[in-house]
Amino acid sequence: MIVTNVMAGLPYAIIALLVVAVVYPVIDYFIDRHGLRKYPAPSIAGFSPLWQMYYNYFGVKYLAVHRVHQQLGPVVRLGPKHVSFSSPQAFREIYGHGTSIIKDAFYDNQAGGNPNMADVTSKEVHRGKRKNLSFVFAAKQIIAMEPRVMAIVDKLLKAVAIKSQGGRVSSQDRFAVSKEGTFDLRPWLNMFSYDAITNVFWSQTYGFLDRGDDDCLAQNPDGSVQSVHAMQTFHTGAAWSVFLGHLTPFWYGLFKRQLLAWTFRNKCGDNFTGMARYLATQRLQHPPAVPDLFSNLPVTATAKRPDPMALEEIIAESSVMLNAGNDTTQSSLTNTMYFLARNPDKQTKLRKILKESLPASSIPVASYEDLQHIPYLRAVIDESFRLHAPLGTGAPRLTTEPTVIDGEHIQAGVTVSNQTWSLHRNESLFRDALAYIPERWLPENPDYTDEERQNLKDFVAPFSMGPRACIGRNLAYMELSICIAGLVMAFEWKLGQKDFVLKYHERFNLNPIELPIKATPVL
Repeated sequence: MIVTNVMAGLPYAIIALLVVAVVYPVIDYFIDRHGLRKYPAPSIAGFSPLWQMYYNYFGVKYLAVHRVHQQLGPVVRLGPKHVSFSSPQAFREIYGHGTSIIKDAFYDNQAGGNPNMADVTSKEVHRGKRKNLSFVFAAKQIIAMEPRVMAIVDKLLKAVAIKSQGGRVSSQDRFAVSKEGTFDLRPWLNMFSYDAITNVFWSQTYGFLDRGDDDCLAQNPDGSVQSVHAMQTFHTGAAWSVFLGHLTPFWYGLFKRQLLAWTFRNKCGDNFTGMARYLATQRLQHPPAVPDLFSNLPVTATAKRPDPMALEEIIAESSVMLNAGNDTTQSSLTNTMYFLARNPDKQTKLRKILKESLPASSIPVASYEDLQHIPYLRAVIDESFRLHAPLGTGAPRLTTEPTVIDGEHIQAGVTVSNQTWSLHRNESLFRDALAYIPERWLPENPDYTDEERQNLKDFVAPFSMGPRACIGRNLAYMELSICIAGLVMAFEWKLGQKDFVLKYHERFNLNPIELPIKATPVL
């Protein structure tokens, strides 16, 4: 009888829940507790997070927000409590030092109750986590990893040489080459980024480049292990988590952890955590003879650190290292190679400078110690960051007290962001903003003013800025420099189609979809 009564009342409970979900946002909009109704908003964005979720689902939110700013102005409302800015002043005031603004609840959703250093919203907790990891990414530690990165770049060059001839790197190679010798470079750069980060951080390189596939192991909380495809697992899980991340924590938990927990997309997010769990537990059980970056984590008690990191915290930090170490790197590599293939004059110039600047023994795989002193290589990478930054849409932040942003008075409890894609296309900051011109970064270039070069330093921040700037910046530049230099010195690159334009699917980062390309050996 009790079960019957419960089941009979269930439809009414669902209807009541739906009514609340629909009616409350409308009432809240007109009450306007945060004073946001004065800002223009596209479609239903002022009432509901569904506007952002719709464009996130299709991976084009960055374009939608850019279009909205062009149509409605530099300050627009993207959600019930979300205001987006596109001005340079707002960028510094939201993300810079000395601000009371913190990371938004969006990051709490991503953390799933076990936040890593990138997701944690509390400034105090973040300081503690950053302290645990600061020595890991010190310049001295990164330089020690240089031979490992060089070894993975050498593997990538050998794989590209085989693909350029229409071959397969192994019987497991599942990436096709056309009859004309065109192949998609993007997955190979992603396999490189996975092999590199797993080598330098856990001494357990995945070996994707050796096989031409991305099969790896993921460990469930109960200790069972399963095989997954790394790229599909990460991309699907990240897209799903970001899609739902615009919901409030209550609705996010209801949908992600209960109503939709059974879906493939949801399981992909759990499996990516499982990939990090497997790497971390294996590394703890089998420490290597030669130290890696993981060796610098406080995983055991010492006199200086009597309270070591707990296993769940180690897994959380391993997850963000695997996340950023594969995703930002592969996107940046793909973007840079696209621009070099699309601009053969820049590619030829870079190749000439590299060969003239390096000893024969360092061609095509050179050390970062040598490469970091070649300004044009850094300019090529930084100009790619400007045009196609890893993050397209502005990272959401939360005001904790009444705040003035670009002259606008914003109350506490409001989500604010600055649209990176729009900022980097601001002609008042960057002359010929849509053109790929690495030379604009060179300090001795008389064609650009000191003010223009200062704008580059102030407003192109691919690793963010302020206290929440990416701690892995040094490692990223090392990997990008060694890899780009090697690819350019070893091969001449041409787009598979003359007028090909690189397209993206935005998850959290702006991910290139494919890069059909031809590689001709030049050594």
